[in-house]
Amino acid sequence: MKLLGRIGVASTGIAGFLAMNAQGQNLLVNGDFENSAGFTPNPITSSTVNDGWATFGLASQSSAEAESGNYSLLVQNVSGNDYDPQGAYEIINDIAPGLQYILSTYFLTDTGTTYGTPVDIQLNFGYFSTPNTFTVLGTSNWGFGSPTSTSGSIPTEDTWYQGTVSGTAPVGTVDAEVYLFFMDDAQTTTENVYFDNATLEAVPEPSTLAVLGLGLAVPALFRRRKY
Repeated sequence: MKLLGRIGVASTGIAGFLAMNAQGQNLLVNGDFENSAGFTPNPITSSTVNDGWATFGLASQSSAEAESGNYSLLVQNVSGNDYDPQGAYEIINDIAPGLQYILSTYFLTDTGTTYGTPVDIQLNFGYFSTPNTFTVLGTSNWGFGSPTSTSGSIPTEDTWYQGTVSGTAPVGTVDAEVYLFFMDDAQTTTENVYFDNATLEAVPEPSTLAVLGLGLAVPALFRRRKY
């Protein structure tokens, strides 16, 4: 009976660890853009969730810049484009209502940008009301301009910056929709923005951390008592 009791407590600790570890994983497919096959046709439907990035406008995998690894996502705005977003999005399944999620990405320009908040990352929560229609229940949005505000051009070329946005999945959420895009105004030259190492992670709940702590601490107590 004592042996069974010890195994049960250890199992609780393992279960807590696995739950927390799952919440700390990157939920995005091909978040580092290293896999050329990690893209899917646009639009994404209920049958193509978790299949990677769908691009819109002038966006593609590129080896010209990389925050790490060999590739990133290159997004371009060309002369005459004006306010037309270019970028990529991904839809991820099995999102837990009530849980907080954090979306983060690195970005860089090697040409400079001129319009306020040229880089935008967006996290939408929702579900497919039909196989081809994604219904948004909640949105968290983050735009980048200067280091001290959310307007203005990217301050320094050839420098990687990080953008982060978080949100709590509302009741009824099934999927998360992630957007990485770039738009500009009065285009007279081609402007580039690269995205790399995008992550979407669930924030561990306090109860999960408590279970983990209990599960790891009690076996240690048994070891002390044994000796």
